[in-house]
Amino acid sequence: MGTIYEALERAEKELEASHAEVRSQPQQAAPEKAATRRGTDQAALEYEGLRSTLRALYPKELIKVILFTGGGRGVGTSRTALGFARCLASDQHTRVLLVNVGASGHEASGRKSGLLRMLGLSRPWDVSNGGNGRGPSRTKLGPEHLEVLRYTGEASEPGMALRWDGFKAALQTMRDSYDYVVVDAPSVYHFPECRVLCAVMDGVVLVVESGRTHRQAALRAKKILEQAGGKLLGVVLNKKRYYLPQFLYRRL
Repeated sequence: MGTIYEALERAEKELEASHAEVRSQPQQAAPEKAATRRGTDQAALEYEGLRSTLRALYPKELIKVILFTGGGRGVGTSRTALGFARCLASDQHTRVLLVNVGASGHEASGRKSGLLRMLGLSRPWDVSNGGNGRGPSRTKLGPEHLEVLRYTGEASEPGMALRWDGFKAALQTMRDSYDYVVVDAPSVYHFPECRVLCAVMDGVVLVVESGRTHRQAALRAKKILEQAGGKLLGVVLNKKRYYLPQFLYRRL
């Protein structure tokens, strides 16, 4: 028994030594960076595929204003809307506006801070409900033809976050000034305006998270949007997990 114990102890020490040696080698960080690059490249391909599909199925004149909303909180709606807006703006002849709308109070503050961090902006970029989407409140992002603003203000009705008449007027100005307007909104379950926004959008994209958004919740969100008159362009499945190498999935 003592011999077996000593052998196990010796093997454990050798294993720890080998792990320490691996950790001490700086070149081991390279695969992680490569994986990050592959993830970024894959995301870019997905956005490009979404853009190509929309352009193939719908002429630009018909699909200019697109609403992104989630089937729940924290599913990556803002990140998806931003990625798609940047993909559209990569065309030097395409002017794109990303509009972040949200509920008043704590939730709005949280969403704004999250998107500010993603954009690398240090100050708010709000437009009040009386604004028209023009002027210094817009912020240009990088070399792309992409501008971003957040639309907030006092609600005209209890339980609502947007003054509806003001938003419609502002949206018309945005529509006339840009080739595409990408609207980033909170979850359809936590933002009553989503049902109203559908009426003035050219199309809606529903964002859900793989392994987190329940099927019934996604189907219910889809039904809510369609009953509100939304034209569902598609569903984005975020954080999809690959249990086989991705090149095998492409061959299936």
